[in-house]
Amino acid sequence: VCTLQATDGNAVWSATLTIGHGPAADLAIDPVQAEATEGATVAFGARLLDGSGHEVAADLVAWSSSCATPSPANGATTTFTMGADTGGGQCNVTASWGSLKATAVVAVGHAGPFTVVMTRTNATLETGQSMNFTASVRDANGHTMDGAVIAWTASCGAVAPTTGLVVAFTAPQGAGNCTLHATSS
Repeated sequence: VCTLQATDGNAVWSATLTIGHGPAADLAIDPVQAEATEGATVAFGARLLDGSGHEVAADLVAWSSSCATPSPANGATTTFTMGADTGGGQCNVTASWGSLKATAVVAVGHAGPFTVVMTRTNATLETGQSMNFTASVRDANGHTMDGAVIAWTASCGAVAPTTGLVVAFTAPQGAGNCTLHATSS
């Protein structure tokens, strides 16, 4: 608000001017990048800006994503819940107001707890005989974790190599039960 005054002798004229920002020219989203795990929520905000970068009122910003669910779907702020099948990838979140759009990228990781799953849990071997065993690491949603490192140990006999997804177990001399362990950190 600005008041202008003009005087001429004893006469005073005044005018009050209300100066507003220009029309919306840009839409900004915050944060532009985020990290989350599957099932986690991430909060976002959007601001409409005029041509000079001043914030203007944003009545209904629409939110969308192909891999996350917004709550609420309209408004200057919202939260997104990352989908259960987005782990290990990225999720784009878009804010829209008229023809203006802004996009944020969320790097989505797998959700724990993680488990090691062996494809074979029982075997009968003769002394000195070898057999391959395979294991994988899975997240809480059952997705296989690419790049996981598995360490192998045995209560008897021999394992080679001691790390990797596949191990060769060689039965020891003499009869008995052996336990093969696969762990990942």
